[in-house]
Amino acid sequence: MTRDVRLYLVGSLVLVLLAGCGRNFFAQRESWRREAEVQCLKSGSVKPGPAVALRLSTDRDTVTAASGDVALIRFSIVDSSGSVVPTADNVVRFNVSGGRVVALDNADLQDHDPYQSAGRHAFNGRGLAILRPAGRGAMRITAAADGLKEATMTITVP
Repeated sequence: MTRDVRLYLVGSLVLVLLAGCGRNFFAQRESWRREAEVQCLKSGSVKPGPAVALRLSTDRDTVTAASGDVALIRFSIVDSSGSVVPTADNVVRFNVSGGRVVALDNADLQDHDPYQSAGRHAFNGRGLAILRPAGRGAMRITAAADGLKEATMTITVP
């Protein structure tokens, strides 16, 4: 029987145990569909540890030098095992060589800081930097926050 399973996450990851069914899986989304007997479903939150580092990610590793092209860099504040710390609200600052920061955001509707600022508070441990390359070559991005290990990333600009 297929059931809709909906969880409201407190931690960044939930281990769903299908007791007696011989199947377990990790979930990072709030809802999904699984075939399972309702009486087999149990869950427990995996709470992250203290924030220790920044992590950068992007959807592509190249961006053109065209005037309308930008790189979207997601930043996350993570614990020692790499899990996002949803309570982290550190101010994250960016240094970009070979380009510039167009805007910083964090999806917090209560945050009225300007998008063109030197740093941005993380919201639920995450945020976004929008970067524009200066020209062809490489754009090197460094993210830093007080008390956290910095993160770097290079994006190719052909």
